[in-house]
Amino acid sequence: MPGSYNLSIISRDVKVKVRLKAMFTAVCPFSDTKDIYEAIIEYEPNEERPYYIELRSLNKYLASFHNTKITHEELAEKITKDIYKAIRPKRVRVILKCIYEGIRVEVEKELTREGEKEE
Repeated sequence: MPGSYNLSIISRDVKVKVRLKAMFTAVCPFSDTKDIYEAIIEYEPNEERPYYIELRSLNKYLASFHNTKITHEELAEKITKDIYKAIRPKRVRVILKCIYEGIRVEVEKELTREGEKEE
């Protein structure tokens, strides 16, 4: 799970949105080939507890999937839930982009304090 840190110096009057992009790989459970992903991670920190993702730990976390057999959908859900557990934001959204045999695949998962949203 990615690490976090508290950045309490940001004024409560300022609305913060964070957008991160990263590249990583996992293994397709059906073909045993490497899937190369672009992950887009967006989140809004919780005002009462403003925690942020520590980038080095995020990089290590994503690299940990290198030899993991997992579907696009399962991977999007796992990353979203792990980030939510780590920093408890108001909202977190993960978009995974991959090209499989010429087919562009995009999977999106979103969690909010009110519940889950899938697209």
